[in-house]
Amino acid sequence: MAYWVTLAAFWWFTYFFGFILNLVPMMLYLKCGALVYLYCPFTRGVDKVVDAVFKPYVFPQVFGVPYVKKATAQESNGAPTNSEATFHGGADNAVAPDNLAALD
Repeated sequence: MAYWVTLAAFWWFTYFFGFILNLVPMMLYLKCGALVYLYCPFTRGVDKVVDAVFKPYVFPQVFGVPYVKKATAQESNGAPTNSEATFHGGADNAVAPDNLAALD
């Protein structure tokens, strides 16, 4: 769904501002490059655009629900996330990452 919303927004933007965009040399190639960036699975450009533009600015206007940025695991409780957790001691003394906050 994010792909179609982004494509529609891209189309509307180029439709309304086409008279200005056509003055830019090689605009066709820039548009193609932008679309490749958005839809390439390696860059995940659509996800970046949705997170940076649509979620904080467009979706609250459409759905009437205010945008609240989700805190990461480390921001919410101060404990390291699973990828940052370190195990202390050997295999017998290992502490699971989920229980690190309980040790404080």
